[in-house]
Amino acid sequence: MFLHYLPAYCPQLNLIEHIWRKLKGFLMPRRCHNNLNQLREAVSVGLKALNAITI
Repeated sequence: MFLHYLPAYCPQLNLIEHIWRKLKGFLMPRRCHNNLNQLREAVSVGLKALNAITI
C-alpha cells in the first residue's frame, strides 16, 4: 500500500474539481442559501443540468 498526498486543489489530479467549477461558476447562482436544504436543492438542480458532454 502506498500513500500519496495530493494538493488541496489540483484539477489535474482530481477530476471532480472541473465539475465543481462548472456548478459554482455557471449553473448555480451566486447567492447565500438560507439553510442546508436550499443549498442541497441548488446543488441537485445543478448536477441534473450537467450531462456527459459537459463533463
